Amino acid sequence: MTLAGVVLIIAAFVLLLSSAAMYVSRGLRMHGSWIYGSFFGSLTAIFLVEPIFYAVDAALGGVNYLALAQRAFLTATLLSMHIGIWRAMAPSQLKRPVIFACVIAAASYGGQVMLFILAAPSFSSSGMRQYESNPLVATYSLLMLAHLATVAFSAMRLSVRYRPRLKSLRRRRSLAFVALGSGFALAVALIHATITLTDLVGSPPDILGTLERIFTASAAIVFALAIGIPTFPRWLGSARKDFIARRELWNLCPVWAKLQPEIDQYVIWPYRGRLMEIMSRDPAMRRHRRGVEIRDCFESDATLEGRLSEAELATIRTMEVNTHA
Repeated sequence: MTLAGVVLIIAAFVLLLSSAAMYVSRGLRMHGSWIYGSFFGSLTAIFLVEPIFYAVDAALGGVNYLALAQRAFLTATLLSMHIGIWRAMAPSQLKRPVIFACVIAAASYGGQVMLFILAAPSFSSSGMRQYESNPLVATYSLLMLAHLATVAFSAMRLSVRYRPRLKSLRRRRSLAFVALGSGFALAVALIHATITLTDLVGSPPDILGTLERIFTASAAIVFALAIGIPTFPRWLGSARKDFIARRELWNLCPVWAKLQPEIDQYVIWPYRGRLMEIMSRDPAMRRHRRGVEIRDCFESDATLEGRLSEAELATIRTMEVNTHA
């Protein structure tokens, strides 16, 4: 075994020890982000490794582009999980688990690339079989799978413990899907480890490969639901608020229906912060404030001259200040 191989094995062993330490820890606030970051980083790295295998097949004369596209889709799904799921759990701590997950994914993927470079000269026509049965590759893969299994179980345990503390029903549902997806990921790690071990001594049963693909697809679907539950209602709620704001403005002055870009520029976006939170306590005052702001902005906007008639311009410029009276 070369020096580079020894370094890779040591690095994988250290990663396994770190995942075991995270599993032993019981602090939700202190260690939760590291567990989820390591978990999703490991999953991402595993799906990033798949293109290496397909690159080997391509170099030997054939590649399954449909399977490669599937792996690319799963990789994109996993990368989006870091933000989607952590937003559902702790919106104030967004960057730390995302950065840590990217570091774990880069380290794991870099190790697999080095393994490929080290093992590539040793195989020929049956490259995939020789690569997967290489002792160095098998040892590194088993350590990484042990890391994934440990962190997946830790993430599942943490999700179950953390779920009752969440007040939002959407976040509790999302975390339930996280726990279920972690179980599928744990099953994938165990099945893949079994395939790696049986590949060293012979040919693994075809049923193991089928089960691995089923659990992998199930995990991707479940995690996609975990992202959608907290994210999509937030997007729909934001769109609904914008629609209500525009409708109030149109009811206040129907001429503004012709000024959609200006309404977004002057009212909808600039006043979604603290000022509008204060003014929105009284709906009448909110309409009054928005009307005054639009009137003041439009009075100095020269682009309106060619878009509205003189009567419409006069309606805006002479709008009654006390609109809530």
